[in-house]
This record gives sequence, structure tokens and C-alpha cells, in this order.
Amino acid sequence: MEKLGEHVVITTRNLAKSKPIHASSYPDTIGPDEANDGDFRSSWHLDEGQASGWLEVDLGKLESFNVVSLVEPVGIRDDYANSRIRSYRFQHWDGFGWITLTEGLNPAPTTIRRISRVSTRKVRLLLEGSQEMLHVAEIGVYDEPD
Repeated sequence: MEKLGEHVVITTRNLAKSKPIHASSYPDTIGPDEANDGDFRSSWHLDEGQASGWLEVDLGKLESFNVVSLVEPVGIRDDYANSRIRSYRFQHWDGFGWITLTEGLNPAPTTIRRISRVSTRKVRLLLEGSQEMLHVAEIGVYDEPD
């Protein structure tokens, strides 16, 4: 699994955009759909007091993809100057259990990872925070040309 270069251009649509999404927790006013609405200014966050959790996207049908991304709203708000994510792990459902696609520590505000092409209906992002109230502005799943 290689990390894509600094100046990567995504050329395909986000397969996760506007798909049904669930989260381990969220406050009453901020649902997990803020993390796949295509708007980088909106974001989902864990419920108060939580420093770890997950997002799960149902792609609606079997989809093939080879790139995943995580965008954190660093710098969008005055109170969010630095990343609040300590570690992340993207997984896919193989019909029997969750299989890790890629993982890392201390992601950049925009982290894009090329993975081996996989076909699945469900993608999950596990997150461990370096502090409470970590946010995800956008989760991305893409089928980019090889």
C-alpha cells in the first residue's frame, strides 16, 4: 500500500458520497451524513466525551475501488488548528468480517491512500483521537485508473 504523492488529482466520483452512513456515536444535531455529503466545510464528530469511534458506509451494491481518503477540517474553524486524529484504519466487509485495507498514524488534513483494488458493499473507517471531538469532513472511496 503506497501513499500517493502530495499533488494527487482524483479523477473519478466518490462512491461513498450520499450513501447510507452509520457512526458509532454522534450528537443529536450532527449526523454521520455530514462526512459524505460532498461539502468539506461540514463535518461529523463523535459525541461529547468520546475519543474513538467509526463510520460505516453502505455503498448500496458491490463496488470496486483502489483509493480511499480521509479529510479532516483542519484550519476550517479557529478551534480546529491541528489534527485530532491519532490513528485511522480503513476496512472492507468481505461477507464474514472486516478486513483492513490501509491504516496509519497522525494523518495529514487530507490523506489519500492507494490500495489494492477490492470489491465490497461496505467500507468502515475506525478512528482513534488524540483528543475528544475529532471531526471527519469527508470520507472518500474511489475507483481510479491504474
